[in-house]
Amino acid sequence: YYDKWQAHKIFVEKDLVAFGMYATFPEENNRVFLDRFFIDENYQGKGYFRQIMPVLIEKIKHEYNLKELYLSVYIDNAVAYKLYQDIGFKLTGEVDLNGEKVMVLKF
Repeated sequence: YYDKWQAHKIFVEKDLVAFGMYATFPEENNRVFLDRFFIDENYQGKGYFRQIMPVLIEKIKHEYNLKELYLSVYIDNAVAYKLYQDIGFKLTGEVDLNGEKVMVLKF
């Protein structure tokens, strides 16, 4: 439980397609992390990531007045890693507590 979480269901028209969750972490130098992002399995592979993620990133960017946004990913999740790279996230060289590689998107 973390009271700073911002959780959002993401609809395309009337269909629940995705879920995103983000927060700022004081123990991480107040970095804002996109901590969870899921696309329902029925909508995966249909281009929704490229439609939804830029909108979600803009919302987070403006909500926190950000210069950079962080996330973490398991590198062996090749699809997610490639998608994040494709939209501009880059590895920081850091590893989080769960063994995931930290990535950053700079604005």
